[in-house]
Amino acid sequence: MRLGTLKLNAAAPRHPMLSAFEENELLDLMSDVELLLKYRNYSEASVRLQQVMEEHPDYLPAKEALQEVYRLTGQAKRAQDLEKEVRALSDQRAKTQLSPAAKEEYAKIERRQFAEKVDGLIRIIYQGQSLEETFETTATELLSLLKADRCLLVFAEDARHGQSDLECCAKDVDSCLDEGVTELLQVWFRENPRFDSPIVSQPAQRDPGLALFRHRLAQHQIHAMMAYPLIYKSSSLGWLVVQQCVPYYSWSEGDSTLFSVACGHLATAFENLRSFSELQDLAFKDGLTGLYNRHFLKERLGVELSNAQRLQYPLSLAILDVDHFKRVNDTYGHPAGDAVLRKLGFLLKTNVRKGCVVARWGGEEFLVVFPNMEMDVGALIMERFREKVAQTIRVAEQVVTISAGLAQARWDSVSSLDEIQARLVEEADQNLYAAKRNGRNQVHWNPLTGANPSVNVPPTGVASASPTLQLPF
Repeated sequence: MRLGTLKLNAAAPRHPMLSAFEENELLDLMSDVELLLKYRNYSEASVRLQQVMEEHPDYLPAKEALQEVYRLTGQAKRAQDLEKEVRALSDQRAKTQLSPAAKEEYAKIERRQFAEKVDGLIRIIYQGQSLEETFETTATELLSLLKADRCLLVFAEDARHGQSDLECCAKDVDSCLDEGVTELLQVWFRENPRFDSPIVSQPAQRDPGLALFRHRLAQHQIHAMMAYPLIYKSSSLGWLVVQQCVPYYSWSEGDSTLFSVACGHLATAFENLRSFSELQDLAFKDGLTGLYNRHFLKERLGVELSNAQRLQYPLSLAILDVDHFKRVNDTYGHPAGDAVLRKLGFLLKTNVRKGCVVARWGGEEFLVVFPNMEMDVGALIMERFREKVAQTIRVAEQVVTISAGLAQARWDSVSSLDEIQARLVEEADQNLYAAKRNGRNQVHWNPLTGANPSVNVPPTGVASASPTLQLPF
């Protein structure tokens, strides 16, 4: 955008949410802004544009003009953030013009992109080696994804354990974490105790519930806040808060969902890190394979089930183990058996879809969690993995094979999450043993459609190695 091009054409199509009177008023205001920019009165132009956007947050010409003001006044981050919002709003307007078929295809793309954001964020959460590192990396990613300026972690008093509250700020944004802001947040949390979705105050400086703190909000340029409790086994570890220091961006339903999912995983990651530091023998990694162990997997599966139930998406589970593993140990020795498990663990880490959780469940058994995935899709993935193992792992030139059983979480109104989790693992385990009874080297699952249980193969069919390929004992 160049100076002198801000004036709106009176004959242009009206904004769909504005009356003719409002549109004319905005035309006059934008004409005034054009003059202010012409004479380089950027401060007054910014004030006028922010007033327009507070009253009409979807008014695209005002956003484009403010983006130019930020660029001209050296506020690069704000200009970049606003550019993203302008692009997103333009895309949203364009979607309304699409055909029904195109809208459906666009929705699929958006769902895939959202899943990729969630997968990337979850990987970051569980990579940290300390509570501070985990918060810093997670907060930095959230600031980018949510177009926020600050992220704060406020601990509950009974979960503090001497730990100070934490804060992460975007570049060129000042810290706000002091006693006054902490008091403000504690009052806000007490007045909004719900846990079903994040609490949002936007615009915060006009929030009646925060009227006593308006001077504090203005002092730190807090225009919007979103918070969600970090809950672990029904206990609150504290609250995660994000803030915006500019008044123009409204968090969407997708932003709210992403934030709440992040908080669920962050609570589990924090508790595991605390347990690890307090009790070294409860380490959550398996020493032989480097995968997560049973202790960690049970906690992680509980979080994934909670998210799946709340967000109403499917979750599938696979249990697999090595065929005739005892005979491998008895014939070739335990070092050979350990080598098989290490190779199998490596193949799981490098060949299962991103976003899935893999763990050593115990002995020669491994477990794979498939968030947001139907069981038939998980069965196809495990079938390809079964083929990969048979092509890759050998003991003394003999092929090693695996068997796998799958199940999908089933929700009802009476079962607790612990009961749903136990039932899911039990069903997958039963299908694993069915695969072994049917001859091993195969994937077994019962379709949810009520089909004949004897048809226990993926749509591509059971792949079973010939007798000459199986271990000869």
